[in-house]
Amino acid sequence: MDTTQELVATLNTNLDAAGAEIQEVKRKLQKMLREKAILEAQLRGDQELPPKYDSDETVEYHAESPPRKRVHYGEPDYHTRYH
Repeated sequence: MDTTQELVATLNTNLDAAGAEIQEVKRKLQKMLREKAILEAQLRGDQELPPKYDSDETVEYHAESPPRKRVHYGEPDYHTRYH
């Protein structure tokens, strides 16, 4: 097997492993969102439990990035790109 074939085989294996990991994280996210919905329902005093998520159903959850810290001229962490 030449170097290119070895590289492609390695990348394919890594890609498969990453895909499996993503599916596991997605499953955990769905479980946590279900638990969150149940706790919120209990706090509201609802008697009915929220519906379960189907495994094929897309989860509408958008992670928010933390706000960027903007450093202004003259502050201790301020640096120019030439510094």
